[in-house]
Amino acid sequence: MKTKPLKILWLTAAVILPLSVSVTAYAQNAEMPADAVEEAASPLVPALEKFRPLIGTFDISGVRYTPNGEVPLTPTQSATQPIMGGYGLQDMSQIDVGSPELMGLQSTITYDQFRKIYRVTLLDDTLGLMDVYEGDFDTDTVLSVTNLRSDTHFPIGPNGEAMHFKLRWDLGASPITYELLMTVDGGESWDNFSKMTYTKTSASTSTKD
Repeated sequence: MKTKPLKILWLTAAVILPLSVSVTAYAQNAEMPADAVEEAASPLVPALEKFRPLIGTFDISGVRYTPNGEVPLTPTQSATQPIMGGYGLQDMSQIDVGSPELMGLQSTITYDQFRKIYRVTLLDDTLGLMDVYEGDFDTDTVLSVTNLRSDTHFPIGPNGEAMHFKLRWDLGASPITYELLMTVDGGESWDNFSKMTYTKTSASTSTKD
């Protein structure tokens, strides 16, 4: 993987990261009830069964990569549940993007049975822009999606320069990992932006008992 540790890219990404992450969000200081999501017997269509480990409430921790090294993220939480009879998953979360306040995010994950691709839509509570990602599993447990095809990029220059993102989940990892990467050359090279781990809360785990 090529890397271009240009400080301006990281600063720009820190501002627009909400466009690339996991719909209407929890309020900045809202509490997520531990029992908000019921995992046991949750319906999912076959194409989404691999995402069953994502159902529940999670503690999020991780790092953001900068030219000066790794910066720890403020610990936050997320809650994910099936929607529309199991044809989709919806995640509500807060995330540290390097700004003074946490960013509220909502994401949906679905499978397009006609085009044979997974689609992830994202909405933040700051700019309110819908971002659309598409992709497939690289391995049995690792899903990678980008917004290259939808071109819901963030403009970074006066001559059409654009920043796109890749989201990557490892659903087989324990805890689950979620990585964000960015590109300014149409996907020819990708730079790491952040990596997060999703640890299921003890209350969420207890719902299976």
